[in-house]
Amino acid sequence: MASGNLLPRILRKLRYEFLLAPRGHGRSIPREAWDKMYRDGAWDHLNEIEEIGHYGVIIGYLRFYFDKPSVLDLGCGYGRLLQLLEPHFHDYTGIDISAEAISSARGVNIPGAHFAVSRFEDYVPKQKVNVIIFNESLGYTERPAHLVDKFSHHLLPAGKIIISQLASGHHHAMWRSVSARLQLVTGTQVRNARRQIWNVKVFQRK
Repeated sequence: MASGNLLPRILRKLRYEFLLAPRGHGRSIPREAWDKMYRDGAWDHLNEIEEIGHYGVIIGYLRFYFDKPSVLDLGCGYGRLLQLLEPHFHDYTGIDISAEAISSARGVNIPGAHFAVSRFEDYVPKQKVNVIIFNESLGYTERPAHLVDKFSHHLLPAGKIIISQLASGHHHAMWRSVSARLQLVTGTQVRNARRQIWNVKVFQRK
């Protein structure tokens, strides 16, 4: 039985690596796997100093363009960005597929912050916002460019989408596909002492 399940998994991986990823597609992870990772502390490293650079750029861009914006954070995790962003927002909505992550984010207990457990593909914002953030989350969606285009319609006038992504795998293809849908405003590359590299970019509707 195990060997019978192995071949389809290999074929799916090969299809992703050689067909989908070079075209800018991401790879989704089941909800149960995300919940387990958060329970096991797999993302606790986001609190480390080596992660602060790309968080700082995200917040810097947000504060450059807006005073106290309304923020939609897609892939908010357990609320690390929210902790660093306070009090520089008017209202904040954090979305994550993991109920474990959202439970932790609610426990941060920051005024003006609201949360929902949802897949990005299923979530429909209740109102338009100034800033939409994908912080290390867009690569976990199957169709990143389609998704950012969909959410861009929920931006207020002069609204911005800020995307941060670790430079790994076929990230160049993802950036190309997003840039084909939205207008690139600016971007910064961040490198830490571990030689990890992030690209943080700002987009708006064309």
